[in-house]
Amino acid sequence: AGLKVLYIYFSTPSWALPANVNNNAYPPSAQYANFGACAQAAAARYNGSNPQMRVDAWEIWNEPNLPGFASPVSSSAYMSFAKAI
Repeated sequence: AGLKVLYIYFSTPSWALPANVNNNAYPPSAQYANFGACAQAAAARYNGSNPQMRVDAWEIWNEPNLPGFASPVSSSAYMSFAKAI
């Protein structure tokens, strides 16, 4: 049907949340490298070598600057996160 798959990193696993944060819509803590390693592993797995398991594009967070979504992320924190991935 020609559909493309977009995967959006929009939540944070509990192990990557900052201390005392119980909200997976919050950006990862300083464990950007660990979170980046997970993202890279996912990208390698769904790179298209198996056409039935292909992700065509990856989005890092969705509107991280808006309040209420991911506790507005500063541009420097977003870039640290993006560079890790």
